[in-house]
Amino acid sequence: ELDVLSQHSALALLKSIVIESISGIKRLQDETEIVRELCEWVEYLPLGLELIGCYLVENSDVSMSEMLKQLKESKISDEPFDDPSENIGLTARRGVVSALELSWKDLTKEAKKIAYILSCFADTAIAWKLVEHCLSDQELKFLRKIRNKYLLNLHFIKQYESEENTYRVHRLVRQFFKFKLEHYPDKEKLKQQFSCALLELQFVVDLHDIPTVNLSYDDVELFRHLAVHIEEIALNFHEVLDTDNLLVPSKVLAKFYEYEGSYDEAIKWGEHNLYLAENDSCNEKLLTNIVFSLSDLSLIYLHAGYLEKAEENIERAIDICQKINGLYIPDLRLNLESVYHKQMCNE
Repeated sequence: ELDVLSQHSALALLKSIVIESISGIKRLQDETEIVRELCEWVEYLPLGLELIGCYLVENSDVSMSEMLKQLKESKISDEPFDDPSENIGLTARRGVVSALELSWKDLTKEAKKIAYILSCFADTAIAWKLVEHCLSDQELKFLRKIRNKYLLNLHFIKQYESEENTYRVHRLVRQFFKFKLEHYPDKEKLKQQFSCALLELQFVVDLHDIPTVNLSYDDVELFRHLAVHIEEIALNFHEVLDTDNLLVPSKVLAKFYEYEGSYDEAIKWGEHNLYLAENDSCNEKLLTNIVFSLSDLSLIYLHAGYLEKAEENIERAIDICQKINGLYIPDLRLNLESVYHKQMCNE
């Protein structure tokens, strides 16, 4: 959607959207030159044209010249569109964001809350049932009505044709939503609501709590889609998690990738888990969590064939246990024996 159209194609796209409104044909005939200026304002980007077109359809009492005036007068910050990875100019980004600002004003507070939640997900496909789970205090029919009437209708989100009830948020729109979330008074509460909702999914709970989990093919496919969103929590929302949930995302990710045999990913998240445990100084279970993290990481190293690292982590965990009365993790000795056995087999 960031491919720039020709002037002719851009005009055709905008006209095809506006013509759907009752007064669309007349507005196009009366303000031909303004139509060209609107296309130029978003530098012929399809996303910007769709936003402008849908705004005009929804606001039939607003003339095109009036909308162009509002776009030009819109006071926007550079913050929502400072991502250099997008291969478009700053002027074009500003044009799109100013169009987003106008449509944002038409959203109800319920629609805006859905937008805030959507901004928390990773930059990939989003299953609608996950959004519903994050907003479980709302009726499903009501959420779908708001989604269709505002977010879909105003082109804030789009549905994947190949995947039922799965949606995508354009990267620029996602940046815009994130910017709005950071200025939302209850942003910390909402981030916590999002994070806890995903971590409370039964599949995630089982993967965290059950020592040995047998995953079906469907389970693996399900978590592959979910993993990127859990990663978002682990990297960006750990500060809003309480001490009971702080280590859950990284532990679950490490466990899943180890189960899959993706040891590089498993080690990355196992090490991240240990880092968080070691730096959670306010937690009264600090040393216990460090020992468990060392134990889990040692097993990943063991299965990945990094025997020296596995031995090093187990011995460190045993050393902590020996220094503290009552702290005992029974699997540590068994894990160490496994390392020695594997070393002997390799000799």
